[in-house]
Amino acid sequence: MNKQTTFGILALCLPFLLLGVILLQGIKSFEGTEYHVRIVGYDPRDILRGHYIQFRYEWPNVSQCKPNEICVACFSGEPQHPQIFLKSFVDKNIVTRDPSCAVYWRLNAVADTKDIPQPSSELLRFYIPELEAPLLEKNLRANKDRFDIGIIPHVNGTATIKNLYINRVVLSDYLKSWD
Repeated sequence: MNKQTTFGILALCLPFLLLGVILLQGIKSFEGTEYHVRIVGYDPRDILRGHYIQFRYEWPNVSQCKPNEICVACFSGEPQHPQIFLKSFVDKNIVTRDPSCAVYWRLNAVADTKDIPQPSSELLRFYIPELEAPLLEKNLRANKDRFDIGIIPHVNGTATIKNLYINRVVLSDYLKSWD
C-alpha cells in the first residue's frame, strides 16, 4: 500500500472512531446510583413548553449555601429516599473528603443566603411525550401527584438526569397506566 491509500483509510475510519468515543461517553454518563429528588413546578404560566417539563428542585432542608462559595447537594442513605442536605465550601477539595457525603452534586453559587440553589439550566428540564403534556402539566400545577427526578451524581460533581417519577413510578410505566 502506498501513503495515499493508508491516509485515505485512516480518514475514513476517523469519523467512526469519534462516534465510538461519543457513544462511550454517553453510556458512561448513565452509570452510577440514581437518587430521587422531589421537584415542583417552575413557571405557573408555562410549565410545559413543547416537549419538556421545566421545574425546580425542592430541597428537603434549608440551604446552608453561602454567597460566592461552592454549593453542593450531599446525598446519603437509600437512593429512592435519600437524605439530602445542602452545604457550602470555600475549597472544592474539602467536598470530596467530607465523610457525610456518599456522593455530591455541585450546584450554582447563590448570590444571597435566601436564594435556593439550583443546578445548571440543562438539569432543570425533562423531555416528555407531547401528547401527555397537558395532563402532566395539570397534575404538576395542582400538586395532585408527587414528581421526582432521578439523577446520577458523578465523581466530578456533575450529574445526569435519568428518569422522571410520578408517585414513585417511572414516567413510562405511569403513562401505560393511563391506557
